[in-house]
Amino acid sequence: MNEGMSRIAPNGGSMLTVFEKARQEFPAATALTYVDISARNPMSNRVRAAIEAYLDDRQRSLDNKHLWFEKVERVRAKVASLLGAESDDITFTKNTSHGITSVIASLPWEAGDNAIITPDFEHPNNVYPWLPLRRCGVKIKTLPLEGPVVTLEQLERAADADTKAIGIASVSFATGGRVDLDGIAGFCKERGIFLMVDGVQSFGIMPLDVRRTPISALASATSKSLLGLYGLGVLYCRDAANLDPMQLSRFGVDLGDEHEYVQGDIAYKLAAGARRFDMGNYNYLAIHALDAGLDHILEIGVEQIQAHVLRLSGDLTEGLTHMGFQLVSSTNPSELSHVVVCAPPPGGASIPECSKLLNDNGIRHTIRRFGLRMSFHLYNNASDVERILTVLARVPGARS
Repeated sequence: MNEGMSRIAPNGGSMLTVFEKARQEFPAATALTYVDISARNPMSNRVRAAIEAYLDDRQRSLDNKHLWFEKVERVRAKVASLLGAESDDITFTKNTSHGITSVIASLPWEAGDNAIITPDFEHPNNVYPWLPLRRCGVKIKTLPLEGPVVTLEQLERAADADTKAIGIASVSFATGGRVDLDGIAGFCKERGIFLMVDGVQSFGIMPLDVRRTPISALASATSKSLLGLYGLGVLYCRDAANLDPMQLSRFGVDLGDEHEYVQGDIAYKLAAGARRFDMGNYNYLAIHALDAGLDHILEIGVEQIQAHVLRLSGDLTEGLTHMGFQLVSSTNPSELSHVVVCAPPPGGASIPECSKLLNDNGIRHTIRRFGLRMSFHLYNNASDVERILTVLARVPGARS
């Protein structure tokens, strides 16, 4: 039975679906029509409880740092499980751009190499980290955006014998387009190209198994789809043993079980896998929050979450199309994500006017480069879609 369907309780009454139960844990989802996970997540009751428990611990000044380290490792394992990876493939960063920068700065670049990005598809934080490589004689090839997504065919045309890396978002913050990550990863593996994925819009919502999809690395913040806080990021890196970090801290060095204050020899040994990118003490508060957010995602299952949000974005896309709105996001099912971007009907209201109408009616969304952006997660439901369509039906030029 579909996890999102109603079930019958032993007393004959209707049980809440897992998604209805999830919705009750997010006060913002019931107070507002919250369709803005692409900007930031609303905080759940369980995440707040985890934060408060940590703060209580800190306020009492208990000597529990060893327990925090244990928590870090449990959370590292949970992040790895979402990707089908090993714990050593995961490190913690400050945010998405920190993860991207850490990895690409450690690649063995040579003058004449090139990297490929598509700026109109990417968030600036997957554009600016690449540009300083030009100081090393690396050419940054920028592709034009030819539709809602960057396609495998476009990348195949752009890549050449000197292409060392490609940077791409799994889902675009600007268009909502979902790339063919399986195809792109397979192409890059075949050509020996390092594939750096910005996963902040999809990780925790869209399934990804790195055993089947051989991306080189993925960076994400925890303040969106992972349901955590700002100030913490996660980084997956395959074959990190071949990389030499440009930034190094004590936690990135292998000194066995020695205490963190112990300094080894100047001739150091790097920590295993992606752990070599660990940069000193962790954001323990955000780690506790992420632990609770991950548990929520893992309880429901990412495959179920994806099916749920794609139903919602599909229904919203269909409704907006019928009403004459101009879809920026794709209508192709294989490119559809949980993010829907649209512009008003030609000759009608402006994008800011439509945004004001939504805001005035308690619909939390954002404007991004190309239009109104609405995005779903596990706490959304069909009534949110109905509410959006009902409000936008008032826009001049909208068809009934």
